[in-house]
Amino acid sequence: MKRDQLLQKYLKGDTTSAERHEFLRLVQSDSSLRDDLKALKRLDDISLWRNVETKQHGVVRSKQKKSGLFSVLWKIAAVVVLAFAGYLSINNETLKGEEEFYAIYVPVGDTRQITLSDSTIVWLNSNTTIWISREFEKGKRNVKLSGEGFFEVTKDEKHPFTVAFGKHKVRVLGTQFNVNTNSQNSCPKVALLEGSVEVLGQNDASLVQLKPGEELWVLPDCLKVKPIKSSNRFAWRKGLLVFDNNTFQEILQVLERTYDVDFKVQRDEMLEYRCSAKFRINDGVEHILKVLKLKTPFAFKLNDNQIIIK
Repeated sequence: MKRDQLLQKYLKGDTTSAERHEFLRLVQSDSSLRDDLKALKRLDDISLWRNVETKQHGVVRSKQKKSGLFSVLWKIAAVVVLAFAGYLSINNETLKGEEEFYAIYVPVGDTRQITLSDSTIVWLNSNTTIWISREFEKGKRNVKLSGEGFFEVTKDEKHPFTVAFGKHKVRVLGTQFNVNTNSQNSCPKVALLEGSVEVLGQNDASLVQLKPGEELWVLPDCLKVKPIKSSNRFAWRKGLLVFDNNTFQEILQVLERTYDVDFKVQRDEMLEYRCSAKFRINDGVEHILKVLKLKTPFAFKLNDNQIIIK
């Protein structure tokens, strides 16, 4: 079957299981197709959006809906990329006869809030993928996470909620916590704001139970529990960027992820400068840099998707 025909069937939801796996393998192996999808996503960003709620596989999510050409672009650039993001996990686990998951991907420079069928609310930060069990509505409240997510879990003692990341899991009954597995961090971290969570290792062995205000650092050779110094870094879910005595390098890393830009710093000593500030995400990166200049003198130049700091 030709690629375009397979794409049309996939978007309509008419593919068989074999055809679906064939298409996802094609997306994985065809770099030019992935480049086209990224280009279409950029075109999609200039269209007008309106929010509607849709429910699918146990999740009620905020979906941006468009008309005409951009509706097609969104289906190609978003639906297919979501499928590609979850391909390896879904495909491998299906072959093993284990629990199946579907994926929701939030691209760089964006955030999303979703509500699961049990009323659990999940905030997903930029460049994050969440895999949700296809049997979630049947009581299997299992998800997997790559990136950063903030969870406000609905209490259900009969059906614990688990978040798998790497070789570990977080198991909860009802609570508020943040999981961050981003490569920019020194290690994966689990921060508990309310309730209690249990962190599991291989074979679901219990490793540690966190209390409110504690954070677990998953280091290569050990686990460390530390107090949460400030909850400001979770303000992204409220549309805010809050920096509390952060280094300039840490601030630029957050801006890169939030606005999908790359920074090139020509003065290495600037990276260790520290700053405290609070911004609205929709202020934009240029406004933030202009404010930061007032505290740490520097010049910057915008060059397409790269910002040069000098």
